[in-house]
Amino acid sequence: MSDAISDAYAAADDAEERLEHHRTKGKQEMLDSAMGQPLERYQLPSAEPPRRNAIYDTAFVIKDSGERTKFASGMVRDTQEGKIDYDKIWDGPMADRWAEHLTKGAVKYPDLPDGTPNWMLANSEVELCRFRKSFWRHARQLMKGDRSEDHAAAIFFNINGYEYALEQIEKAKTHSR
Repeated sequence: MSDAISDAYAAADDAEERLEHHRTKGKQEMLDSAMGQPLERYQLPSAEPPRRNAIYDTAFVIKDSGERTKFASGMVRDTQEGKIDYDKIWDGPMADRWAEHLTKGAVKYPDLPDGTPNWMLANSEVELCRFRKSFWRHARQLMKGDRSEDHAAAIFFNINGYEYALEQIEKAKTHSR
């Protein structure tokens, strides 16, 4: 990956972290005002060491910020600060449009018998290039106002496919060393 791309990813990660911090801080304020009073927040002593899980016979941990929010009902939970809010992806029309695009694509390019989507077979530079070319084609068509297809959903698909193929290529390089 080029230095410019690495720098762009790093800058995007930094911006995302700052944005998430502001979002979670704002959510805490909204929760406080909705409850009519601030939710009680307090610091806990350090978490217990990982326990053995008899079912899987492996060590596991439950991530812990060390802070808790106590609700009016008495329920206590770890804070939401610094955590990804996956509910955000449902805002706006794109989640439905992307799902529809994937569903229609699965008819044109059927999943494997085990349910693996066809596009998830991508694991090479050639397939990475195909996702990139398709992304740019749909982006251009969208910007020109072409409504013959859902180009925005196709852009989502191709970005996701590109990133997935890139991960597969990087995993293969790591395992071959």
